[in-house]
Amino acid sequence: LQKIAGRMEKIYTPVEEDEIEHIIRKRLFQSIDESEAKKIVDEFVEYAKNEGLLSGDEAVKYRERFIKSYPFRPEVIDILYKRWGSFPTFQRTRGVLRLLSLVVHALMDKNVPFIRLGDFDLKNDEIRRELVKHIGQEWDSIIAQDITSDDSGAKKVDESMGSAYKPYKLGTLVSTTIFMLSFSGRGERESSLKEIKLSSSYSSFSSTVIDTVIGQLKERLFYLSDEGLYFTNQPNLNRILLTREENITQDDIAEEERNLIERFISKRSNFFIYIWPRDHKDVPDTRDLKLVVLNRAEPER
Repeated sequence: LQKIAGRMEKIYTPVEEDEIEHIIRKRLFQSIDESEAKKIVDEFVEYAKNEGLLSGDEAVKYRERFIKSYPFRPEVIDILYKRWGSFPTFQRTRGVLRLLSLVVHALMDKNVPFIRLGDFDLKNDEIRRELVKHIGQEWDSIIAQDITSDDSGAKKVDESMGSAYKPYKLGTLVSTTIFMLSFSGRGERESSLKEIKLSSSYSSFSSTVIDTVIGQLKERLFYLSDEGLYFTNQPNLNRILLTREENITQDDIAEEERNLIERFISKRSNFFIYIWPRDHKDVPDTRDLKLVVLNRAEPER
């Protein structure tokens, strides 16, 4: 039966790649102000050219794709459809539509000119669930540790960037962008600095600030790979060092400090040496030369 039926079969692709932007816009929005969209797209493309993020030919193609995908940046559709869509559990068109509908709903009350990968709110339970189910439940804690919790590395970078950049939440924005670029059913994960800058930038600030943000994220995040700009479920050197620091007690530190002092002054035989006396009675009241090393951590007596 398979041989006979196979001679007659025709394979149809329900959605071609160049149709996905049109389908997404049609399904998610009743209407789009095309003249306003063109104005916003032109402004961003001009900014990207001036910042060196797009060359002449790249800018022309990017502008065409952005107009087709607006209000989503072109890389949003690409990453979801091609990278995340390569997971066997991710239904390409339906999965992209479902995820983007959640993203749009979460941004309804926010005045954003367009939607970037960094605008995906990973703190939103529905959005996070939609992503984590394809990559593994262990990513729940990793996302919280590095991106969404109040004491996460990304939030600390948000605060460290100063008042001028604080409204943009650049630590969260850039780390979310890197997270979204880190997964593929085919094993693709690393992204270039230029790609991250293009995905994260706004025309209201220089793209060079993204370099500073990435530098700080490398110092503060625990699951950003030491080998490139992508997330991994293995702790990096920052996490390993912190774990070791947490396992060292104050008593361990005090003992090591005392050992260092003793080794350093042991050759000074011209003095009677008293290390960290707890009371004045511990130092004899004699005319002998004495070297007294006080412990500043001890209360004065």
